[in-house]
Order: sequence, then structure tokens, then C-alpha cells
Amino acid sequence: MGKPAPDFTGTDLDGRQVRLTDYRGHPLVINFWASWCGPCRAEEPGLINAFRQYQPKGLQVLGVTVRDNLGQARIYRDEFKVPYRSLFDQAARLAYAYQIDAPPSSVFIDQDGVVRYKITGALAEDSLRQIIADKLHVR
Repeated sequence: MGKPAPDFTGTDLDGRQVRLTDYRGHPLVINFWASWCGPCRAEEPGLINAFRQYQPKGLQVLGVTVRDNLGQARIYRDEFKVPYRSLFDQAARLAYAYQIDAPPSSVFIDQDGVVRYKITGALAEDSLRQIIADKLHVR
């Protein structure tokens, strides 16, 4: 924490390129998840709600599906109607770069690209909102 977020380029669930630099200038939550992860499924509705609330204030969210099957990841995205992009990280290279042990995990990056907070485990919606307010200063 307090250091620049590791840069990356990858592809989303639809094969389009995703880069960390796409999000520069915006506070960003990177949420590492997997379709087979029960706690991820429990966390997703709160993450979507927080994204919808704070997106008009500049917050961006990027999902990263790790050690997953592309087809199952797409089903998960469609089931939850996830409104933000997810990068496909089957080999968990990005998870390794961000020192993520297991999904769900979230990394909070400020608008200057500096990691401000990281947590392993599912977040309740109110906890997620509190971290966004405290660490990313989005209210």
C-alpha cells in the first residue's frame, strides 16, 4: 500500500483489451472473483450497488476473474447483470502481481494510481461503502 498499482494489460470476458491506464484519473476498485466462489456470489450485489451509487462521482470498478472457466465467468456476469468489465485472469498472473491469495479480494486504488487499501474476503455492502469513502475519498 502507498505504492503505484502494478500495471497490466489483459482481455475482458468479451476479448476486448483492458489496461490499468484506462482507469487513470478515477478512483478504482479491483475486485478479484471466480464463478465457483460462494463468498464472491454473496458479495456481488453489494458491489454492484456501490458501483451504481458512486459511478456518477467518478468511481470505477474492474472485476478480475481468477482461475476460472471463461464460459462460467460469462454466465456469472450475465446472471448478476454486472455493469462493469471483468478481466479474464485464468492463470492468476494479475492476482499474483497484486499479491492476492484467494477470491474474493479487493484492491482500492486512488485516482493517481496508488494502492490505498487491500482486503481478502467478502465485504458487506456497508463496509465496502465505508472503505470507498475513507480510502478513496468518494462520498
